[in-house]
Amino acid sequence: MTKYSNEFKVKAIKMVLKGNSISHVAKILNMPDIAPLCRWISHYEHGGIPQLLHKNRKYTPITIGTRKLSIKDGK
Repeated sequence: MTKYSNEFKVKAIKMVLKGNSISHVAKILNMPDIAPLCRWISHYEHGGIPQLLHKNRKYTPITIGTRKLSIKDGK
């Protein structure tokens, strides 16, 4: 998975907002897929730049016991 800088994301969104199509912007910026750009636009539409740049990633380690319980419970 390719990581894109915040500046790159903002630049891409601004290009779309100026009237360029998503596929055209992805092609100009050498993005192999339009999916990330579509996701960024969705985030932008729901909360502007702060929502686009917000990363709410909380990873919790799963212990073997927890994993076994999850499997038993069908989760």
